[in-house]
Amino acid sequence: MNQQKLPRHVYKFIEAELYDYKINKKTLGALKNDVYMATFFGDGTGRSSSRGSPSEAKVMQLMTDRQIQRLEFSVKAVEDVLDTLTEEEKKLVRLGYFERLYTNKGLAIEMGMSYSSLYETKKSIIRQFSIRFGFI
Repeated sequence: MNQQKLPRHVYKFIEAELYDYKINKKTLGALKNDVYMATFFGDGTGRSSSRGSPSEAKVMQLMTDRQIQRLEFSVKAVEDVLDTLTEEEKKLVRLGYFERLYTNKGLAIEMGMSYSSLYETKKSIIRQFSIRFGFI
């Protein structure tokens, strides 16, 4: 299969998203919780000068907050691709990116594959993520 090589910055971006997945998911949950638990609006009195219910205000804030949108996109993209990976690929992502337990050499040994096979598998996985993130 003759696939075009991913630009280095795209490869590094995808790896950063994978390294940050757990913290991104936790941060997203905290941000959403902050919106859900908010009791004060506007001037801090608990009253709002806008029309609509507090629930509508929370929904609008969730829909328009850029940090929440970006984190939702990233977390969903990672989870979507994880659902399509083989068990071996999922294990590589978990050990190599989420848990960061091994160097690449140690990861190759743990996975029972050669160093070159590890890199080829990583490139294939990163390519799948780059498609979902919209880079390809």
